[in-house]
Amino acid sequence: MEHRVSITKDDRTIRAKPWLVRWYGDYDVRTGKQRRYCKSFKLRKDADLFAEEKKAEFQADMPRDQKDITLGQLCHKFVTNRPKPLSKASRRGYEETIGRLQSHFAPTVSIRKIHLEDAEEFISSLEPIDPRYIAKGKNLSDSSIDKHLRQAKKIFSTAQKWGYIKTNPFKGISLGTIRKREWYFIAVPQFNAIIDNTKTLRDKILYGVMYWCGLRYGEAASLQWDEKNIDFQKCEINIYNRAGTRNFPPFNVKDYEARSVPMNKWVVKMLKRLHAKRDKDCPFVFLTIRRLEIVKDKWQKLKKAKKSGDWENRLMLNGMLRNFKARCIRAGIQTNLKLNLHGLRKSWATNLADSGKVPMHTLQQLGGWSDIKTCEEFYLRSSDANRQRACEVLNDLAEGGRDGLG
Repeated sequence: MEHRVSITKDDRTIRAKPWLVRWYGDYDVRTGKQRRYCKSFKLRKDADLFAEEKKAEFQADMPRDQKDITLGQLCHKFVTNRPKPLSKASRRGYEETIGRLQSHFAPTVSIRKIHLEDAEEFISSLEPIDPRYIAKGKNLSDSSIDKHLRQAKKIFSTAQKWGYIKTNPFKGISLGTIRKREWYFIAVPQFNAIIDNTKTLRDKILYGVMYWCGLRYGEAASLQWDEKNIDFQKCEINIYNRAGTRNFPPFNVKDYEARSVPMNKWVVKMLKRLHAKRDKDCPFVFLTIRRLEIVKDKWQKLKKAKKSGDWENRLMLNGMLRNFKARCIRAGIQTNLKLNLHGLRKSWATNLADSGKVPMHTLQQLGGWSDIKTCEEFYLRSSDANRQRACEVLNDLAEGGRDGLG
């Protein structure tokens, strides 16, 4: 196979781009010959640069035939040509990043023309698109910028894997330390105060399975009374994928990480109370008959529109965040920190990390996190208490050795 990349000059005066770079592609199975390519340049230095890029591509075993794709084509293929479809939430996130990429570069631009400096310019230009944020003069948060960076890296790494580009222009970009809005830790006395200010038994237990068992909101909202989901004998809640049926929507575990989590005595006792009062026509723990009909109607509409993949676990319940915040206020919680239902699950993880008795890998399994780094957040938070204990130890030692000081 011919690997040579050559540069020649066409001396005819009619050529505006006289410098020609020629190379051979792969063998054509129909003719048994290599395809031949040529690209013209106005300046010799541009031809030299292109020829060197071609040689580097061949040495990296990239396809020898010209294989180009626009940004718009790449983004469409990325979303649609996948071995496993994106969830609705993931697709929504990628679509926002894709919209920003195409607005900045244009859908028709070749992805080969997007280099590191262009990628850096894109990241540095990211701004809010929500009119409410723009009106208030707010900047895009570090977390949002990091999300767009991670998703852009994924899109272009896929293009690299498919052989369209040699290097990922976003790969070398790092934001350093990400500033995140600190979330509010709910201590046990505060959780008890929230429960005291919650009149509905269902809501008390919903908060309980998140705070004492570490369930995500969508996981808790989708719980069913069947023994496989809630095992009173073993005092466990089993979280696993559940396919949709004719009447009921599916339940999908985040990252497909099925797991079992223990229930403490409070959760077991409260769930048994609710079980005794349950409506036998409703299989879901936290749904009323009226809410069940609404859920079934939503599911039927999505199926009829052939959009069953748009179902999300959070659609099982409605208005829960508003009610939770109102109850927190009545419980005397006042804070500028991030306070939401997910804070119950985070507080559960922090409590286990603070105990010093639960190893990080066990917390990862119980919480259903695919990345151990997520657990580090809770162990780092618990280190504040550990530093205070270390200071107390040093103070005690200093007090004990005072008599010996001169």
